[in-house]
Amino acid sequence: MEIRNLINVGVMSVALITIMSTLSGCQSNNFVKVDFKYDNLSHMSVDEAIVELDITPKSLIYALGDSFKAQNNLMLDRQKLDFFFEKSENYKECWQAQQEVFASEFLSYQQNNFSTYNKLDRQGIYDKYGVKLSCTFMKSVTSNAAESWFLRVEIPQGNFNTTISVPNVESFFAISGTKSVYGNSTSYSNQTVTTSFSSRLYIWAWRETPNSKTKVYLLAKPVNGQVESCAGCSIGYQWWKQGNGYAEFKLVKHYKFLLEDLAEKLELQQVIQDGESQKPTLTVI
Repeated sequence: MEIRNLINVGVMSVALITIMSTLSGCQSNNFVKVDFKYDNLSHMSVDEAIVELDITPKSLIYALGDSFKAQNNLMLDRQKLDFFFEKSENYKECWQAQQEVFASEFLSYQQNNFSTYNKLDRQGIYDKYGVKLSCTFMKSVTSNAAESWFLRVEIPQGNFNTTISVPNVESFFAISGTKSVYGNSTSYSNQTVTTSFSSRLYIWAWRETPNSKTKVYLLAKPVNGQVESCAGCSIGYQWWKQGNGYAEFKLVKHYKFLLEDLAEKLELQQVIQDGESQKPTLTVI
């Protein structure tokens, strides 16, 4: 997928959600599968995922890349871009509509109630906020004057276990005199299933002019095995808490705080440097 379009993957089409609804439930009204489409923006606003720094985009991306490699994380991509991003005109309403939908879906998962999920009026929610189902948070702007860089890394969450009940079906056949009896018997045994999760972190850093601050946008998505969360993807119900984007929310908050601390240190260093340059010189006669 083109990097230019990655930033809007988190906005889900209700059409795809509706298709997923036919795959997620069963006759018992309990979930078998749930949507695997969430990311950090399922738990935080677009503005909360952006930070501004007094550092060049290239310096920042290379420093972050070196830091991730030093922590044995996998760096998947690092490159210079010919465009930058700006918020769409209705990004707040688009995010609010998505949040209301997601909050209702999370509640239905928590209650294990597929009927509540299936009856959710997603179209009506988007209409209430005056946005289309295809609305996006950001839009790309091509510019020769802007400096823009991109970094993608993968950070392990770990392995997770769950216990499932596995049916064991045995067939039997017996003859007694002139009569025969046959049939099946079913017993159940518990089996432990292990799966791995990681977080794929996308970092865009750009400044529109040489004199402007660098804007950094952080987007993180859960990955189960080799499958990244996406519109139309599904995951087993027992993993919904690992796949709901909350771990990615915490990850982005962590790195945003680190970047804000970096910004304060850089500002302090600049103040010290300015102060040193303005100190009067003492001439000894």
